[in-house]
Amino acid sequence: MKQNKNNQDSCNSHEAVTEDGKKLCRRDMLKNILGVGACVAAGSQVKGGITRDAYANDGIEPNALPPQEGDILVHSEGDNVGKPVSVDELVTDKGYITAWPMDPESGLIRDGHRFNKVLAIKLKPEEMNRRTKAMAVEGVVVYSGVCTHEGCDISAWVEEKKNFFCYCHYSRFDPRKFGKVTYGPARNKLPLLPVEAEGKQLKVAGNFTRSPGGAKKL
Repeated sequence: MKQNKNNQDSCNSHEAVTEDGKKLCRRDMLKNILGVGACVAAGSQVKGGITRDAYANDGIEPNALPPQEGDILVHSEGDNVGKPVSVDELVTDKGYITAWPMDPESGLIRDGHRFNKVLAIKLKPEEMNRRTKAMAVEGVVVYSGVCTHEGCDISAWVEEKKNFFCYCHYSRFDPRKFGKVTYGPARNKLPLLPVEAEGKQLKVAGNFTRSPGGAKKL
């Protein structure tokens, strides 16, 4: 990431206003949103911001580690499996791409745990709430691919509602509103993963907003 003047320019282009009238840039908003989770996590054993209780044991293999800051997102299915997801591949409001995080240095894809699967989708920034927009890049937001009710995979996009959908028990989530539950038995928001763009590739910029699969919020 470029420093000094370039940082200032980036900050100015992502300004938002808080409830008390103060201006925040996208970088500061990310710090504010993720800060609470980081403080809670500091008192427990964590890897990548996710409590180890979300996994089977402490001996986690590298490919099962949760998304790490700096990982890039790669296709998890289809003809482009293993290839980086590009911002330009996504069409606004027209469905998502399913992806895994990958260590760009080693090429290791973190497909060793199903909680690592994520959904990348492009939305209209003007329809996002403030918290969602702070974690988006070029209209793209990335969410956990696992329903927070009983851990089924998110399996569809309801275009007319602009909601993710889980066929197991019909829960729906609004990606424009920080993963808010809009229907069904799920009670927890869908975890959101902050991202940045490196060229046109999507890069992990922080931790999930809560542990995937219905575990308690960090």
